[in-house]
Amino acid sequence: MVFAETNEGFLQDFDLSRLHSLRSLEVTASSVSQTRADAPYLLRDVFSTITSPEFSEIILVFQRPDLYRPYHIPFDAFREMYSKRKFRLVFCLEVLKKYRTAGLEVMRRRMDSEIAQQRLDFLASPPTLAIRGRNFWKGD
Repeated sequence: MVFAETNEGFLQDFDLSRLHSLRSLEVTASSVSQTRADAPYLLRDVFSTITSPEFSEIILVFQRPDLYRPYHIPFDAFREMYSKRKFRLVFCLEVLKKYRTAGLEVMRRRMDSEIAQQRLDFLASPPTLAIRGRNFWKGD
């Protein structure tokens, strides 16, 4: 099975067990989107290598293009991971300064929609919404 071989090679590169002070795992929304069939499995496998007692959050990073295209985040995978180890989920918007206000509103609506559809009901508390700037050649 090719997927298993690819997955094993991937995990050798992304084995997080050696990071003893790892506090958060940051992934882009596009990299874990279910538009890639293997994304939920790879995310769970990488998550399973975390042994740090300091680990406490997963940061799901959305960039401007992610806001305006349909995406399907594998919240079932997040639910399964949460059942094995509790974490805080952070929705982080990473955009240029000029897009922050509009982007934050879109992000807030998306997050509220996920909560309303009970896709995040496994979390002990609602996700955190964060925003940070990008600096493309000082175009921030």
